[in-house]
This record gives sequence, structure tokens and C-alpha cells, in this order.
Amino acid sequence: MKNKLGLIVGVIAVAAVAVVGFQFLSKSGSSPRLSYNVDVKKEAAESLARYAPNDVVAFYSLKQLESVWNELRGSEFWKEFTSLKIWQDTNVQSSLQRFQDEFKNSLGFEVGEGTLMDLLGKELAIAVLPMSPGATTPNVLFLAQVGTKTKITERIFKIVENLRGEGESDIERAPYGSTEVVHILPNTDADPDLYYTVLGNSFILGIGDARTAIENAIDLADGKSDNSLAKNERFQSIISSTTLGNNAIGRFYMDFEKIGSLMNALSSLPGAGALGPNVASAFGVLQTLGGTTVLDKGLMTRISVTPNKDKMDDQTRAMWDSKPATPASLALIPEGTYLYSASCSLDVNAMWQLWLNNLNGQNPQQAQLIQTGISNFEQSMGISIEKDVLAWIGNEASYVFNEVATGGLFPIPKMALLVKVKDKKAAQKFLDKVVASVNQQTANLGQNAQQTGAPAITGFQLQMAEESYKGSDLKLLELPFLGRALAPGYAFVGDFLVISSNAESLKKMIDSYKGDAPSLVDDPNFQKAGKVIERKTNQIVYVNMSKMMDAGIEISNWIATFQALQPSDEGQANQEFIQDSLIPLLKSLKAIKTIGVNTLYTSNGIEQTFFTEFSK
Repeated sequence: MKNKLGLIVGVIAVAAVAVVGFQFLSKSGSSPRLSYNVDVKKEAAESLARYAPNDVVAFYSLKQLESVWNELRGSEFWKEFTSLKIWQDTNVQSSLQRFQDEFKNSLGFEVGEGTLMDLLGKELAIAVLPMSPGATTPNVLFLAQVGTKTKITERIFKIVENLRGEGESDIERAPYGSTEVVHILPNTDADPDLYYTVLGNSFILGIGDARTAIENAIDLADGKSDNSLAKNERFQSIISSTTLGNNAIGRFYMDFEKIGSLMNALSSLPGAGALGPNVASAFGVLQTLGGTTVLDKGLMTRISVTPNKDKMDDQTRAMWDSKPATPASLALIPEGTYLYSASCSLDVNAMWQLWLNNLNGQNPQQAQLIQTGISNFEQSMGISIEKDVLAWIGNEASYVFNEVATGGLFPIPKMALLVKVKDKKAAQKFLDKVVASVNQQTANLGQNAQQTGAPAITGFQLQMAEESYKGSDLKLLELPFLGRALAPGYAFVGDFLVISSNAESLKKMIDSYKGDAPSLVDDPNFQKAGKVIERKTNQIVYVNMSKMMDAGIEISNWIATFQALQPSDEGQANQEFIQDSLIPLLKSLKAIKTIGVNTLYTSNGIEQTFFTEFSK
């Protein structure tokens, strides 16, 4: 029975994976700012959460499966994506066909779009239940709002009959409330119990010790109980804090207190020592996590994390209370940037101390080794991390990836790190120390070689060339044979120390800062993704996926050219794979135009919003 049970779970998994394709859909080209006019209690009562127990560990649901799938399969992108040669080369198509054939042979009907929509219908949900005493695995409910009751009943009976086989398993039917509970008994101790029932157009399958959960679902349907997840105050709070409009296609919810208990139960099982004896404590600082995904002029997901601040130490609590700020580094970021990521509420000293405290608390022996390594590094470099580095770092840091220069011998990424500075003199002193330390150590290599009679080594010395540009002093390291294309350097621009992989990127950021060239805030692509970014925020991420894929294509072409120079069958095969499979895949992914992520620390916890824009 175990293998056939796997087929049922496999059908659900395949459907879920297929629905993930909704991420490539497009209803419009611009980002929404959606209204918050959803009746939370009504929505919860109408979802499959109304049949899930109040005490679930985790709950995940996908809605509007049929309409989402219809839009996906009708899109030009999907047609191009599914016709890629890579699926033939990796045998994906043949593997799916074998799965369909095996399912038909085992259960008597084909897995087609119609079948899946009849089985899964308008909503599919998975609920993880608490472990029963003495159990070795969690209990799980699969819930589906299905097509017509006649069709789903026919399908279920076929599945049950084929699972049963030639007396392989016994089936018990017990009337309960307005319907019945069907129990498929396991053949061996290794097989789980299966329970299911049909409530109107909803099918509920329980795996494990799930009879009580199935009976509770029937009581909820019959109005004999209201102890459902839909009535759970924490669940309703998650829906309320993450609501983005009326077009939700997915929701998820996790109760970390119950997850901690579940992990503790699993850690007590034989062979699970790696989980540790007090796993629940690691989850104790969090209460719930949940979110909502909507499909409306793009794909947007909002996640809410609720903390247990009374279980946090002072340093952790202070970090959760970090105030949002306007990302000042945006003024330096050029228009057309591929990737920009900024954290606007840093407290590096608190983060450092918290890391050390957690390290010492979790594994003192390993902590000692790491701290010894840090001490040795500080001694060799002649610096103190706390005094020479953390002391001058301000409350903002960002990373930027501008483009890839492909005109030279090999692709060269153009990227930079921007750090807000509280004390420029201290920052400059640290940078000077680093250069002096590197030069001293490389000089020592040459001296040691002479003393030991080893082959002569010429110690490489860092020589920082200085250049003035629009009032900023640039210090650049020109590497042999690469010139300014890859001349790592730095400059203080406004309140930021900008460390860049090349001089050109440094100058572009200075142009943006001076107002002599457009900045990222003027970029139409950023403006679309930026609609999810608050004026004051804690962390933001922006990705121009179309340009990132262009960079990937350029790098792939360079690799393919390099492979073509290899006089071997392997080199030829690699070149063909890149040209025929990888590059077409990257081109198809250009349908994902931009990605924006905003993280905001609020009085209720952390709110994170993801937005993805698609081409029309």
C-alpha cells in the first residue's frame, strides 16, 4: 500500500508544483497598490481553514487553481518555456509521462488537467497536526475543494479500490454525523493509517492518527463545533495583517510554539539526536508566521512574523524594535542598476555581541575555537574588529550590482558595497591599516623565502593611486594587465564609504549623487517595484531580472566560446548545452521583469512584502 499511497501524495505534489507556475503569469505590466477591503472573518469562514483543527502546527492553501492554471497554460511565456530543449535533454517530459502511465495502471484513470481540477478544484490545502503521543511521524490533513461531488466520489472509489487490491488492506466505514469516516488500515507497522471523508464538495484525507481531526471536520460542517482554524485568533490576525485585496491565491500560517513542541517530540525519537534536546527554545522567540499571495497586475506576497518579545534577551528585543529609516544610499545608485539591496537600521555592535552570545550559549567549545581564530586574525592584521571596524560603521549598508563588462579577456562584474560612516577619519585609518598590513605580510613572504633558500618570491605591494573626481578623492588599485576595467577602489561620497570593483562604477555613483546623472529612483523599472517599498523602511531589495538574465546570457556566451576552444568531446557537449538549453532558458526567464522586496519592523512584528512584475 505504501507505494500506492505515494501516488496519491504525488498527484497532490505535482498539482502544487504545477500551480507554482502562476509566478510567471501576467495580468498587467504595472505594480498594484491594492485596497484593504476584505472581510477577514468571512474569508476565513469560506476557506478550507473552516475544516482544519484549531491547533494546527502549520497550514498552507492554494486558491483559484483552475483559473490560475488556465492563464498559465495560455500564456506565450509558458508555451516557450515548456518547449525548451532542456526538458528533453534532462528527460523531464519522459519522466512525467512515466508517472502518468504508472498512475493510470495503478489507479485506473489518467492524470489530466480535467482530473486534477476535479480532484483539487477551487482550493487545495495542507494542514500539519500535532504529533500523537507515542507516534513517530506528524499527522497531516490534505483538504481539497473539488469539482462535482459525483465525479470526485467516482475518483475516490477507484483510488480506494486500487489501494485495497487483492486483500492487501482492510477498509472500515463508520457513520459519523451527516456522513461517514472511511478508514484504510495499514498492512504493516511501517504504513500509515488513512482516513477520509467527503463534505459537500470538499474532500478531506488524513494521514496518520487523523480520525479525531476528520471527525472534528464533520462536526464543524454539521455546526456541532466551532473549534476550527478559521476561528483561531492568531490565524485571523495573520490574515488581517497580510491582506492585499480580494484576489488571494495562496495563504500560509505557522504556529512556532507548536512547531517547537513538534520538533521536541521528533528530537526524542531514536536517531534524532542531531536535533538537540531543547529545540523548542530556538522557536520560542517567535509566535506566528504567515502570509498571503495575490495575483493582480503582478504577483505580490506579504509575510508577517509575530514575535514573543517577553522571551527575548535585551539585545534581540532591541533589534526587533529597530526604527525604519529612508535609505540614503538610493541617491548614489545609478539608473539601470541590476540589483540593489539596503539595510537601513543597522546596529553592528549589537549584532556582533548577539552573535558572540549566541555562539557561546549554543556551543561553548566551538565558540572558543572561533574566537581564537578571530583573535589570531586581529593580531596578524594589527586591528581590533570592535575598535577599528564596528566603531565607525553607521546604521545603513547596501550592496549594488551594476552590470557585467564582457569586452575583455573574461567577464568582469561591476559591483559595490556602500557603508554609512559615523567617523570618516576612523574609517580612513582602518583602510590604511589594511593596506599597510597586507603589504607587510607580503613583504615578509619575500624575506622568509630568502632566509630559507626557497624559490625567490617578490612580495606583491598594494599601491593605491589617487584621483579626484567632482570633489571626491578616489583611491584605486590598478591590477597588472587589467587596467581600469577592474581597478578596485574606494571613495567617501556624502556620508558613505563606497568600495567598488572598478573606477567607472565609482564615478557613476558620484554622478548620481551630484545630480549629474539619473539615479535609481528615476528608473521606471524601480518605480514599479518601488511601489511596495515604504518611504521609511528597514530593508529593501530590488532586482531588474530582465537585465540580470541579459548578463547571464552574455556570460554564458563567453563560456560557450571558451568551451569551443577545448579540443574535446566534453568541450563540444558543454558548448551545445549552453547554446541549445541554458541560453534559451535564460531568455524565457526574462518574462520576470523586476522584483521588489520591502521589510518593515512594526510594533506587531516584521512585515515583508514581495512584488514581482511580469512582461505582458
